[in-house]
Amino acid sequence: MSSEIKITFAKSGTTLEWDPKFETLLDFAEKNGIVMDFGCRSGNCSDCVLDLVSGEVEYLWEPEVVPDEGMCLTCCTVPKTDVTLNA
Repeated sequence: MSSEIKITFAKSGTTLEWDPKFETLLDFAEKNGIVMDFGCRSGNCSDCVLDLVSGEVEYLWEPEVVPDEGMCLTCCTVPKTDVTLNA
């Protein structure tokens, strides 16, 4: 059984294997050519909030702005499981 975590960016139709060398989902997306909105990169502005279509994420620190259920701040999260984001 494979232990690799897959990140799917639904709008672009791209699925990639998560690389833990990246600090956050936002960093990972940017380095792989997925364009996403962002502002502060610290969980304060919510510009990077996306629909979390499926999967679970872990917050690296408590964000200033907590997103609604089914959403995540990509600037301060990493995947816990396979994840599909609306990006």
